[in-house]
Amino acid sequence: MKVLYVSPNGYLGGAERFVVDITRLHQEHKNIECAILFYSDGDAAELARKNGTEVFVLKSKFKLSHPLSLSRAVREIRSIIKKYNPDVLHHTMPYAHITSSIAAVGLPIKKVWFQHGPVNGKLDQIGNFFPSDVIVYNSQDLKVRHHQSFIGPVAVTEEVIHLGVASLHSREIFQNPLCRLGSAGRICSWKGFHHILLALVKLRNSEADLPLKFSLAGSAKTESDQSYYRELEELIKTHQLEDIVEMKHHVSHMQDYYNSLDVFIHSSTIPEPFGLVVAEAMGMGCLVVGSNEGGVRDVLKDQQTGLSFNAAGPDAVDELALILKNIITSYQNKKTDDLKKLAQNGRIFVSEEYSQERMVSDVEKIYLSL
Repeated sequence: MKVLYVSPNGYLGGAERFVVDITRLHQEHKNIECAILFYSDGDAAELARKNGTEVFVLKSKFKLSHPLSLSRAVREIRSIIKKYNPDVLHHTMPYAHITSSIAAVGLPIKKVWFQHGPVNGKLDQIGNFFPSDVIVYNSQDLKVRHHQSFIGPVAVTEEVIHLGVASLHSREIFQNPLCRLGSAGRICSWKGFHHILLALVKLRNSEADLPLKFSLAGSAKTESDQSYYRELEELIKTHQLEDIVEMKHHVSHMQDYYNSLDVFIHSSTIPEPFGLVVAEAMGMGCLVVGSNEGGVRDVLKDQQTGLSFNAAGPDAVDELALILKNIITSYQNKKTDDLKKLAQNGRIFVSEEYSQERMVSDVEKIYLSL
């Protein structure tokens, strides 16, 4: 069986990391022959090549709102599809689903549309008019939200597949002179990184000499993202946080980054469909502090697998500051056994429910059922 994955982005975001990981796992399993069509080149495309995956990169640049450029791109996409001749097209997000479906009109190919979220935008609504054999979601919460974009009943097979992450057997946290806090993701305003910095300001106001270091790993892709990045830098400077905050920009090896932390903070101000970084950090043995909304709730259960707060609420900064203060106090008093137990629970939960082996097995079952 041959599967062609279609990804609009060549950079390495959460959805793209799934595509790169799943194609590598297909090669290891030897059940599925696969390739990836990226609409642009970038880190994800380069990593896929290094993994030995066959990669196509669309040469035609286009926008859905520009009919002439769209027509050229559709012709090129159709040519690549016919050349590779897959049994299944796997569309990452609505943009790929719409354009690849147009390109594949009349071809006897099954279509899987994987929604990674956020959803309910115009593209999701448009995408629902293009037939798919299966729609896949990365959380139950995302499935519920996507239903809101349908006009009438949902008349297509649906599956929820948890994204697989790597996990450690065990590791010790809170063993260093400073408590190491971190967060990661695309640098954009709805990720709520400013809330973390403001929570640190509150901690600094109550205790001048904080035994902690906070690092933020991520890069700003768009002009608005870059503007937000500058706002974060100004916030650090204004409140004199330079001694405890480090902006790490892009990090190539995320596992090494997670492994350097005691506590990982997730602070998105809108409900995330899944929150891949939460599961990844948890699987790498970090104590995770994060949102109690969206798909994150599937992984992060307060006082069971981590600590949660209302990251989208008006008191998000105060709630986060209180949690961090309690963690730092426990760290200073060398009473971190309960915190270590939460981190251990989280690591075990992710290793059992969110393994990469389980993910690839579930995905391949869908393909074989088609």
